Amino acid sequence: MKRLLLAIVSLVCATILYAQKYIVDAVVGDYTVATTDEYKWNRDFLQQSTHEAAVGTGSANDKEIEIPNGTEVTVETFSRSWKKEKNTHVTARIAYEDGNTYYIHARDLVFSENNPEGTFNALDTIDFSPNKFKMNYVDESGERVSSFINTLDLHSEEGRLLYSYSYPICILILIGASLALLLLAILTGKAFFIRLAIYITPLLMIAAVATEGYLVFRLGGESLWFIDSDFYSKTTCVIRSIPLIAVIALQIASYLLYCNLLPAKNGEKVTGTLSLVSTLVVFIPAVVAGYFITIYITGYDRATSDAALVSKCFMIWGILIFLLLLIWPTIYYSIKLDAKRIFPKSQFLLGLSTSAFMVIYWIGTILIIIILIFALIKLFLAILAQIFLWAVMFFVCSKLPPDAFRAPNANAIFLDKNGGRHTSALSAEQANARIDANKSDS
Repeated sequence: MKRLLLAIVSLVCATILYAQKYIVDAVVGDYTVATTDEYKWNRDFLQQSTHEAAVGTGSANDKEIEIPNGTEVTVETFSRSWKKEKNTHVTARIAYEDGNTYYIHARDLVFSENNPEGTFNALDTIDFSPNKFKMNYVDESGERVSSFINTLDLHSEEGRLLYSYSYPICILILIGASLALLLLAILTGKAFFIRLAIYITPLLMIAAVATEGYLVFRLGGESLWFIDSDFYSKTTCVIRSIPLIAVIALQIASYLLYCNLLPAKNGEKVTGTLSLVSTLVVFIPAVVAGYFITIYITGYDRATSDAALVSKCFMIWGILIFLLLLIWPTIYYSIKLDAKRIFPKSQFLLGLSTSAFMVIYWIGTILIIIILIFALIKLFLAILAQIFLWAVMFFVCSKLPPDAFRAPNANAIFLDKNGGRHTSALSAEQANARIDANKSDS
């Protein structure tokens, strides 16, 4: 009796804890993908490709459906995948109206108002922020605590905007406008357009780089979510990566054209090579020096600093790094550029503004290129692994007998040694064995 009561209580608790109602609200797109494959998002690239090969040969019977936003589903439980460091791949097991059990990304769900009052919302315990940072400080009571900064609610207005095409389109427009302005100045050769390009292009490109930097800061590795093979098919990711690479190439081309328009002394050409090399070489020393200068200025102490001081230190540290990166490029461009054509009253101002533009540009461009490289490596490793598996399959098949995959002919007749008729070669061989045995006995 006690066991029965315990089982009933456990069943009721499980129902209360897990049989919760949630609304589908996909972070990307108008629907979420639901699959009967429990481990779809719980494989490395080789396992994933092996599974795709099985699907291609018909040996896997997984089912996938698209559940549109606004659909209410019943969640049986939440589970975390092998990627422990992030909650991106936490899955929800749901019972759907067609009678099947499916698995979907938990981040594509929001708590339904149709749950009974007091129902526990398990999503409140999961933070899906893609690029949060851990911060240690001392609270008002003097105890040392930890908290996360740069958190993001994926279902907020900001989250929806970040995971939409608004920012990529904005970047494309800014880069396109700067490129068009530069080409107009170069092709016409008129002083008005040259001066306009020198004034306006840095503003357009700084705006583009700032937008890219904001995306990287808020989304981290998910900045290029639209070519993430965890959420889109590999074919879709490959197709989308082509215009993205083209946009980055246009961004670099615009930068090089801008360098050609800068008014250098004695008719020399100014390139961005120095600013790139300087940024790469000086970055790590600037980070280290900025850290110690920040500690000296603020008096930061890990044992006693509160949240406000930690936030202040991060801000000062970032500013110092940027200022240290400006030192050598500013000196170089102040000497090389001819300010009489743009800033007649300040040679230093032209050098400083050019240096600031160069450093901001390279930091943003390098960040987006690094993230692109990691995204493409992840994508193409999966593709190469799948190609390798198919190649192995074809190689193995090529070594099999020619009739290995030939369907048996129902009308084929096989004769034994006595002329007996059989419908299979195996039956004829067994008959021959019996005939030989009888001959040996006689």
